[in-house]
Amino acid sequence: MAVRVVAMKRASLLRHGVVAPTIADPRFSAFFQGLAGDAAGGSPLHITIITCDGAPIALDLALDCKGTSFGHVIATHPEHERGGVGGILVHHSFASAKRRGNDIFDLLAPADAYKHEHANGLTAVSDLVLPLSWKGRLAENYGLLNLRPFLKQALRRLPSPLTQRLGAWPHSGKS
Repeated sequence: MAVRVVAMKRASLLRHGVVAPTIADPRFSAFFQGLAGDAAGGSPLHITIITCDGAPIALDLALDCKGTSFGHVIATHPEHERGGVGGILVHHSFASAKRRGNDIFDLLAPADAYKHEHANGLTAVSDLVLPLSWKGRLAENYGLLNLRPFLKQALRRLPSPLTQRLGAWPHSGKS
C-alpha cells in the first residue's frame, strides 16, 4: 500500500505539472516500502486510507517519533481530487495521530496553500549547503542558495504542458 500511495502522489504531481525530483526518485518509494514491510521491527510508518466503494481514494503516509507525527505523503485519487476528500484525509490523519498518542502533526515543507488551511502554526525552514568539494564550493560561492528559489519560481510559471513533460522526465528512462 505504501508504494501505491507514492505512485498516486507521483501521478497527481504529474497531472498538475509539478516537478518533484525527490518523489520521482525510486529510492523514495523503496524507503516507504521497506518501512511498511518491517512489521517485526515495529515500524513507525502509519498509512491512513479513505475508501469509496472498496477502493482507496485518499491516502496518507506518516511517521511517528517522540510525540510527533510527520505527514510525508498525502495523495488523492484524481476522480475525487476536487470533492474535498484531501481535507477530510488531513483531519482524519490528525485524529489518527492523536489516537496513537501524538500531540503534534507536522505537514512538513513545502508550505503549500492547502497545508495553511489545516495548520495552527508555522515553523521556518532553511536550506543549508555544506560544500564537500571544489565544485560544491564553486556552486555555493556563485549563488546556489539564491539561484534555487529563483529556479523553483521559474518552474512554477512555465506552462502546464511543459512542466508535465519535465515532471515525467525522471520516469522516462532518458538521461
